[in-house]
Parts: sequence; structure tokens; C-alpha cells
Amino acid sequence: MKLEQIADIRTGYTFRGPVNKTERGSVLLIQMSDLEALNNGKIDKVKSLNMKIRSPEWTLQEGDLLMKARGTDFIPVTVHKELQGAVFTHPLLRLRLNRQFALPEFIAWQLSQPKVQKQLQRSASGTSVQMLNLQTLKELELDLPSLNQQQKIRDMAQLMKHEEKLLGLLTAKRKLFVGCSIKRLMNKENLGG
Repeated sequence: MKLEQIADIRTGYTFRGPVNKTERGSVLLIQMSDLEALNNGKIDKVKSLNMKIRSPEWTLQEGDLLMKARGTDFIPVTVHKELQGAVFTHPLLRLRLNRQFALPEFIAWQLSQPKVQKQLQRSASGTSVQMLNLQTLKELELDLPSLNQQQKIRDMAQLMKHEEKLLGLLTAKRKLFVGCSIKRLMNKENLGG
């Protein structure tokens, strides 16, 4: 099934001047630079601004997918409840899925697969900055199993991501432990122990 058959794809809001973010604005503003933090679950890094939203097409709903339209990777991020109503800016793309056919986390997982990423990268064009071809994204063919199968795949992918995070923490703790042990041995040697 083509992505455009199961998702409404929109480009982000374009500002005509400088963006003045504040700590206590009325609307959260998600820019391309925020995606990395969002992907790591760091919602508190997103700033806000005071603005009136003229159209709901630039606001996010829980379960939307956000992805960059510029760069070298096009890995989507799933929008969580805390970001509902936030405004997303250009060059971000918002994918709002038809939940009768697709689970957001499953589609995010599928779009993150190396084969799909390579296909999207090949379609990108530009001399100094690569821009994703929106038509290629819309026409992207996806395998769409039943919602039950999508849920199982989503759950497995989330477990794998959690395991990777735990392994990263374990590696960091091991490095710290080994570093402290080496320092202790060095201090004993220097003290004649």
C-alpha cells in the first residue's frame, strides 16, 4: 500500500521572520533541531513561543509522526501526548495516519528500516543540502500486515530499543568502573602499595 493511502502528509509552518522562543510561551514549537531530543524522550528541551494558530494543519496530535525533509536521514519520531497541540515548522513533515489501517509506531519502525531509508536518500536532491522528494515519500510502498501483527512487531521493536538503551547504560557504567579501578591501582602504585 502507498503511504499516501494511509497517511495525510503535511509540511511544517513557515515563519516569515525570526523566531523568538521563550520559556513560558503559549505554544510549543518543534523545529528540526528538536528531533534528536524528542527521539531520546527529552521533551523538556522543546521551547515555546507566543503565537496564535490560524490553522490546525500545523498542530500535532498524539500518534502523529514527524520527520525531517532535509538532511541525510529521514527517521520519524512518534508524537507523544505531551506534544499535543505543538506547532511544527518547515522543513519538518507531519504524517497523520489512518488508525484503521496503521499503528504509528509500526509505520515509524518500517520507515526507519535501512532499505526504506536508502530508498528515501536516493530520492533526495540538492547540491549542498539534500531535500526529500515529497512525491517519493507519498508513493512509498509499504507492507501493511493486520493491526494485530503490527502491534506485535511494534512491541518487539520497542523491547529492542529499550534493550539497546540498557546496554548503553551498562557500557557507560562499566567504563566508569574500570576507569575508577585503574585510578585506584595507579594511586596504590604511586603510594608504594
